This record gives sequence, C-alpha cells and structure tokens, in this order.
Amino acid sequence: SNQLITLMNQNEAEIAAMNTAMGAADYAKAETVRINWQQQLEAAIKSAHATGDYNGDNALQTAVISSLTVYQTIITGPYKSLIALRSKADTGTTAEQQSLLLGINQGFTAAGNAVNRAIEAFQKRYAP
Repeated sequence: SNQLITLMNQNEAEIAAMNTAMGAADYAKAETVRINWQQQLEAAIKSAHATGDYNGDNALQTAVISSLTVYQTIITGPYKSLIALRSKADTGTTAEQQSLLLGINQGFTAAGNAVNRAIEAFQKRYAP
C-alpha cells in the first residue's frame, strides 16, 4: 500500500513544476514539464498494475490506477490545450482558459479525493 501512495505523491513535484512554469508564462518549459509528467504517469500506472492487491483486496490499487489515469487524461488533454492556447499570440478568451483551468482543478481534486477515500477504507480494514 505504501508503494501505491508513493506513486500518487510523486505527482506533487510535477504539479509544483507545472505551476511554476505556467505562473512564469514559460510555456516552452510548461510543455517540457507536461511531457515529462506524461511519461512519469505512464510508468506509475504500469507500476501500480504490477504492485498487485493486498491479501486479495484490490480496492486501493484500483483507486490509485484510476486516479493516475485521470491525471494522465488531464495532462494529455486539457493541460496540453491550455499550454497551446496560452503560448499563442492570440491567447483565446478568458472564458476558454477559465473553463480549462476549472476542469483541470476539478479533475485533480476528484482524483485525489477518490484515493483519500480508498486509503481511509483500507486503513479501517487493516489497521491493527
């Protein structure tokens, strides 16, 4: 279970790097971060699958894989679109950017909450 949590926690560094790049309007750096993050997520998903269940219970593993897949979807879709939109001279409308940001933030929050619920349930089942 610790291995699965570590896979989720690795995303914190990527989120920080993305926020730094986007905040500095360094969209080339943001795209590099996005590509690296995408590769890290692919490896994390494979690792989560390989971790297996805990005494026949795969609820935590399933939640982590699902959440990592949501992150991957965000990174390959909305984040890619936001970076492309902001990197152009014509940055599109504020409404477009706000819609992308809202979707990104809601997706990250939902994925994190799902893992937190799975961790709590896991702890209730297996805590001494």
